[in-house]
Amino acid sequence: MANLSTGQFLVMYGVEVQINTTPSAQTGTYATIGDGITNVSEALNEVKQQMYYLINKGFGQTEVTGMHPAITFTGHRLHGDTAQDYIFGLKYSLGSSRKTDIKIKVFDPEDSTNVFNQYTASVTITDLQELSGATENGSDISFTLEFNGAPEVVA
Repeated sequence: MANLSTGQFLVMYGVEVQINTTPSAQTGTYATIGDGITNVSEALNEVKQQMYYLINKGFGQTEVTGMHPAITFTGHRLHGDTAQDYIFGLKYSLGSSRKTDIKIKVFDPEDSTNVFNQYTASVTITDLQELSGATENGSDISFTLEFNGAPEVVA
């Protein structure tokens, strides 16, 4: 068990992701992705170069030379939720209509004035799955926000 006197657990309800639902507007309108969401999974999708040199006598070394970060969300479909309605309204859209911006805030869940990290990123909404699950359950959903370039760290 972790010694909490030396640090604090990051719990997922301490992560807030907001999506711009009006990306073509001069000033964006952001909605929080949260209601109905049960799981969030980040993948950096790193590109690694593994190199082996004679000097290392058969052992290699690795350099990370690129990445394509993405965040996947799963949960249940809630009609009337601003973020979900925007995202799933794009289900049969292609091209630039799937591009928008997000804001990510990682904060102390016990004290939301204590922000650990903040990021903004341009993303493309991909892998929309809206109709899934057992007949007696709410529809299971998933979608991915794939970063377009490096996220910007907000001071």
